[in-house]
Amino acid sequence: MSHMLLVSVIIPTHNRRASLLRCLDALAAQDMPMDQVEVIVVADSCHDASEQAARAYAAEAPFQLRVASHAARSAAATRNLGAQMARGAVLVFLDDDMVILPGCLRAHLHALQSYDVSIGYSQPIIPDRPTHWQMGARQWWEDRFRAMEVAGYRFSYHDLFSGNLAIHSELFSRVGEFDLAFAGRLEDYELGVRLLQTGAQFAFTRAAHTRHYEASDLDTWVRRVGYDGEAEVQMVRKHPALRSLIFGDVLAVADTVTKVMIRVAAATIDQGPQIEQVLVALIRFAEALTLRHRRAQLLRVARDYSYWRGVARAVDGGGRVSTWLRESKPLVLAADAPVLDLADPPLGGTLDALLAAGTRQGLRVTLAGVKVYEVLPHPAAEPLRLEHIRYLLREASRHKILPGVVLYMMQKEQRLCWPV
Repeated sequence: MSHMLLVSVIIPTHNRRASLLRCLDALAAQDMPMDQVEVIVVADSCHDASEQAARAYAAEAPFQLRVASHAARSAAATRNLGAQMARGAVLVFLDDDMVILPGCLRAHLHALQSYDVSIGYSQPIIPDRPTHWQMGARQWWEDRFRAMEVAGYRFSYHDLFSGNLAIHSELFSRVGEFDLAFAGRLEDYELGVRLLQTGAQFAFTRAAHTRHYEASDLDTWVRRVGYDGEAEVQMVRKHPALRSLIFGDVLAVADTVTKVMIRVAAATIDQGPQIEQVLVALIRFAEALTLRHRRAQLLRVARDYSYWRGVARAVDGGGRVSTWLRESKPLVLAADAPVLDLADPPLGGTLDALLAAGTRQGLRVTLAGVKVYEVLPHPAAEPLRLEHIRYLLREASRHKILPGVVLYMMQKEQRLCWPV
C-alpha cells in the first residue's frame, strides 16, 4: 500500500444513492487540502444506479474519487475491499448514511497524532415525529458517546463503531481486516478485540462529528438483536477468553423473565420470525395507546427473545443453550490480584508502577482490609491504569463503595452522622 496520500475515506454502500451523494457533498466541504484526500466508494450488490452516480460525481469532485463494485452482500467485505484499494496513511471508514461536518477529517487526524484509533461522534438524526423506539435508540447512542468522553473512561471492544472510524492504515494491515465470518454483525467489535489485544489506544473524538441518518426501525432492530446473539457465540469461539465475560454470569444474575425467555427461545427456533412479528405488533399497539410501562416490558421481552434465539441457533440447537451457559464460568478475581487500600494508598510502590503500565489482572479495592469493590479482569479492554481506577471509583462510590465505608466505620465503632 503506497502512502502517497494523507487520508483515504472508505464508504461502503448498498442501494442508497441519494444518501451516498449527500455524503459525498459533505466530504467536499471539508476544511483540509483536498489533494491529500481520496474517497473510495465500494458499491455492494447495488441495483439503484449508486455506482453510476458515484462515477459521474468523480468527474467534478474536488478530491480523488475511485469507485469499485462487487456482489458480496457484506459490509465487512466491502470495507475490506476499500482498504485494499486505499493509498492513504490513515483510513477513515464512513457509512453512506452519514453527513460529515466540516472539521471532521482534521479532528480525526489530530487525534491520531496521540492515539491509534479515533472513534468519531455520530449524532443520531431521527424523524420530526419519531416513534418511542427511535427516541430510545437516539438516547442509547448519546449515552454511549457521553460515557466515552469522560476522563478516565476505559475503552473496551464494544466501543469500536465502524460507521465513523479512523485508524492508521499500517495498524489495520498489521492487525488484520474485518473478519468476513461475522457476516455483517459485530465485525467491528471483533476487530476491537484484536486491536486492544495488541495494545492499541482508543480515543473518542467528538469534533470528528457526523450526522447519522439511521433508517432502522423496530422490526430491523429485533432481527439485528438475534444476529448479535449468533455473533457473540461466534466471538467466543474465536476468542475463548471472552466466554466468561459475555456468558459467564448469565444464569447467576438473570431474573425470571430472562430465564423464561432463554427456555422459550431455545424451544421455538423455527417459529421465531412469527413470534417476533407478534411481539413487534404488540409493542406498536402499546405505543399507540401510550401504555409506556407495558411497551417497555414488551421491548425487553422482544429483545431477550430475539437475542437468545440467536444464541440457540449458534450453539447447534435449542437443547444446547442451558449446557452452554452452565459451562460458561463467571469471571473471578484471582487470589493474588493487586490490592488498593483506600485507607492507606501506596505512594510510589509496586502497585503504582503496575497501574502506570496497566494491568489486565483486575483489582481488589479495600478499606483497612475490608473489601469494598472489585474490578474484574477484562480480556478485551484497555489495560487497567490509574486514571481508570479514579473513574471507576467515582462511578461506583454511591452504590458499591459507600456500604463498605459504613461497614468499616461500624467495625471501628465509629458513630455515623448522616446529612439530612
